[in-house]
Amino acid sequence: MPRTVLIVAYSLPPVARVGGMRIARFIRYLNDWGWRAVTVAPATDSAVGDKIDPTLNRFLPDDAVVRRADLWPPFRWMLRRFSVGDPGGDAAASSSRSDNDRASRGAGSSSGVRARMRQAMRGAKRLASMPFTTPDKRILWVPAAIREGLRAVREFQPEVILTSGPPHSIHLVGLALKRATGVPWVSDFRDPWARSKAETHAEPAYRRWSNDRLERWCVKRSDRVILNTPAARAEFEAFYGATFSEKLVSIPNGYDPALREQIEALVTAHRRPQDADSVRLCHAGSVYGRRDIRPLIDAVALVNGRGRRVVFEQVGPLDKPGEIAACIERNDAGGFIQLLGQRPHEEALRRQAVADILVVVRQNTPLQVPAKLYEMMLFGKPLLVLDGEGAMTRLVREYDLGVVADPENPVAIAAAIEEVIGRIGEAPSERRAAALVKFDARTQTRELADVLAAAVESRRRSRR
Repeated sequence: MPRTVLIVAYSLPPVARVGGMRIARFIRYLNDWGWRAVTVAPATDSAVGDKIDPTLNRFLPDDAVVRRADLWPPFRWMLRRFSVGDPGGDAAASSSRSDNDRASRGAGSSSGVRARMRQAMRGAKRLASMPFTTPDKRILWVPAAIREGLRAVREFQPEVILTSGPPHSIHLVGLALKRATGVPWVSDFRDPWARSKAETHAEPAYRRWSNDRLERWCVKRSDRVILNTPAARAEFEAFYGATFSEKLVSIPNGYDPALREQIEALVTAHRRPQDADSVRLCHAGSVYGRRDIRPLIDAVALVNGRGRRVVFEQVGPLDKPGEIAACIERNDAGGFIQLLGQRPHEEALRRQAVADILVVVRQNTPLQVPAKLYEMMLFGKPLLVLDGEGAMTRLVREYDLGVVADPENPVAIAAAIEEVIGRIGEAPSERRAAALVKFDARTQTRELADVLAAAVESRRRSRR
């Protein structure tokens, strides 16, 4: 009989969040290592503000046991009422409004007064929404998830609970379930929480204080804490001290081997002739926070100005579309910059298969590696990586995946583009082939199975 783990995750197909693919891979392959996954995730109409991509359901096994928790109707109304930007969603709308406000301030004193009043109203709205959006606005889904989780514990008698965030409010479900049932709990931090550089300078003091306390509670009460890079694990160990060292483990992201055949077929079908009159770059992912493609647009314009035809495609939402549009206009780059917006996963794969070079833009923290980078390995194409020193740069260099450039320096990026063009068509190196072995999702899932078993055993020892 397989052992049972209860997984609680907000990001799960068909919710179109890249973090959900990690959980889908775990669900698919845990059975190979003696574990059955029972999952609590949001009902589709409860994922307010998130893109829904039904094609992503193919990454869940046919026999997956998923309990969908419905957001309570008053909370669904509150989520819509207190919309506070997700990347590419509300944030993009907020950016557009900010652009309009700046234009209004220049139109006359009365317009300026109205703009300041609108700004004050938005500030009041953010303040009023703070209790319902800390640590994030998915906190409103937590009561329904706890209720469904308790039902799943009674029905399936899991040996261990696994929560995965962001959104990090999901860990509060694990905290509550462990306290109510005594079942051991493993928390999976796919991204930093309290000390995320993306949050530290942008969030109000109250939210920073709350995030710090909530993270501490979760780390203290988890039987094991998973970080997805060695750098993130080292940061947690340095912050929390040696007392917590034993419970901190690192399990990286990876790629789903089920995708490998599909991607290889796409690459074969869309192989571009060597004498093509242009080189195509593609970035498939959201642009928000510290991720900024304007220096890349400047660099593409520089390379085109030198007589080399280079086309750049952005596949995914932008949180500052007005600023990107202004950058394109300033460079007169409309002929070689294509903003395609959010696309279904299958189309994003096809766009990457057509490209010659795949672009990765830095994370909002040097501790992380974008989950999409692992999927990009399957295309066998050179990567243009825009990042400073950190976990992603180390991985790219260790496995010879591409060329790294300063994300804020258009001249350096232009030089990197020209360098990586020279690598188009190269056979994969031995180091790159080794990456495909190391980051196979079956390897990560075996590591997860060991962590789950260790959490159960640790809990048993503590009760003796």
